[in-house]
Amino acid sequence: MACKRITVRKRAGKQYLIHFAGGAAFVVRVFGKVLTVYTSKYSPDITADKQVYRTNIKKLFVPSSLKPGVKLPKRMLNGNLLKNVCDIGLAGNSLLAELVNDNQNDGFKYLYIGHDVVEVTLDEPVEQYYSELVSGFAGNPFLKVAADAPLAYAITKNYVYFFHTMKRFDRDAFPSLRDVVPPLNPAADYSPAVKTAMRKTAKRIIKKVLVPFTSY
Repeated sequence: MACKRITVRKRAGKQYLIHFAGGAAFVVRVFGKVLTVYTSKYSPDITADKQVYRTNIKKLFVPSSLKPGVKLPKRMLNGNLLKNVCDIGLAGNSLLAELVNDNQNDGFKYLYIGHDVVEVTLDEPVEQYYSELVSGFAGNPFLKVAADAPLAYAITKNYVYFFHTMKRFDRDAFPSLRDVVPPLNPAADYSPAVKTAMRKTAKRIIKKVLVPFTSY
């Protein structure tokens, strides 16, 4: 499970395992509006090790790992009713948190937790957040990402922000949200029209790496 409910010192919260290359780049624990990032260790299962970052957040985006438009299943594999997105095995494989920012003239501040822990500045508030995770696509020649690495992106009114490449594109560059990431199995490429639109509108995301990934 990428996320689960936890209780520490009688406080209820949630824990998230941030996926990368078959392991957990980080373990994140959230209690209320306090988010804490840890390195990971095996003991014997993956759990939190050393604290590396802590902050207060306004809102947490927990992705289901499914593509846009795919409805959540009504039941889990064991037959029980699905009550929370965390009941989906790969939900929360990466996270996006809105940070407290009193001066929005500087942009909208978010914390992206994936391969690294990164503060990003976006032009608009995030409406939706997706983090697709499909096993066995390391050989995809078009996306060029490692196996078990989240393809994370945020949707705003006018833009799509890719966090695995740290680039921003116009939302109109994609025919639909399902086309933001092309099919992974079998591996597929963007259409020529989408490629052209992406090249014309691409811009770098303003970022600040707070905690770089080192090793498991």
